[in-house]
Amino acid sequence: HSIKTSRKRDSFAWHKAATAGAISGRWKRRLRKYFPMDGILNLNKPSGLTSYDVIRRVKKITGEKHVGHAGTLDPLASGVLPVCLGQATRVIEYLFAANKEYRAEIELGITTDTFDRTGTVLHRSDWKDITLPQVEFALEGFRGSIKQKPPLYSALKYHGRPLYEIARSGKTVEVKE
Repeated sequence: HSIKTSRKRDSFAWHKAATAGAISGRWKRRLRKYFPMDGILNLNKPSGLTSYDVIRRVKKITGEKHVGHAGTLDPLASGVLPVCLGQATRVIEYLFAANKEYRAEIELGITTDTFDRTGTVLHRSDWKDITLPQVEFALEGFRGSIKQKPPLYSALKYHGRPLYEIARSGKTVEVKE
């Protein structure tokens, strides 16, 4: 296979060729040595993928071995997932500690057993009398620095398994704040 590049040997073209399978393993290692991929990608994770599904895809596309994410999003959640490549994986711990802001789309008047849209509806109530000041008052408890006990249906892991898998299998475990 031949690879057409400019005289500068554009690193993107080399990485593209390496990940497309046009270059053997020995050459891939050499390319990574001379054209490392270090940096942070802010990816918009779609609903339906786990955070690790995104990492797996980034590894496949870039050919980079050292890839990690700076925050776990539930498979049902969509949103920004910071993905670190190469030397940038060293800053993941600092990104975890950074302030975060969340936006949510909610449906009022429904309670489910999983606290999300996939669960069985346990209770329905009329939401038409709820006012904006009532909603703002309820949300006040979620602003600022808070300690939160995660629900059983979350992406946090317990002995290597996501809590939502354990909960959907019918088991319960004690979750710490």
